[in-house]
Amino acid sequence: MKILLTLILICSANLAVAELYKSLDENGEVVYSDKPPTLGAEEFKPPPLQVQPPIIIPPKKQPVTVDKEVPYPYSDMAFIQPEAEANFNDNEGNISYALALTPALASKLGHYLNFKLDGTVIADKTSSFSGMLSNVDRGTHTLVAEVCNARGEVLRSASVNFHVHKFSSLHPKHNNQRTPPPAPPANP
Repeated sequence: MKILLTLILICSANLAVAELYKSLDENGEVVYSDKPPTLGAEEFKPPPLQVQPPIIIPPKKQPVTVDKEVPYPYSDMAFIQPEAEANFNDNEGNISYALALTPALASKLGHYLNFKLDGTVIADKTSSFSGMLSNVDRGTHTLVAEVCNARGEVLRSASVNFHVHKFSSLHPKHNNQRTPPPAPPANP
């Protein structure tokens, strides 16, 4: 039914001068025609056509191309302090660290340094190449430095292992203090 009405409306645009008639057939259904049937037909004036303005589809924008960051060539990265496998006898656990990086850190590109001690971040998003660790427990530790770009991607890393020893009154022989040798027996 809707298809028939749509078809009639489309045809009515071409037949602007033609008259339309609406009537019922023997089954009681509405019939539209351009010729009047013999009985019970009435003239039909279709509603005015609604014209929609054309939809203007803008041209597809070209995707904005973001230049992929060229990996910055950090050719050398190493810890100056502490030295690899260094031993520290410090009850306070104070250990200084210093990093050498070639070429210099490209902070204008958003590059930064992260430092981690045994997997725990101790300095995040910094441009400082040195610092001090405090209250480091006795044992073996790993210090890691990472150079990251603005997106947080690691561009280069370096690590160093070191050992901390602390003096204990429970273990005097480990205090690196030599006990004087026993005095020779006295001659009678």
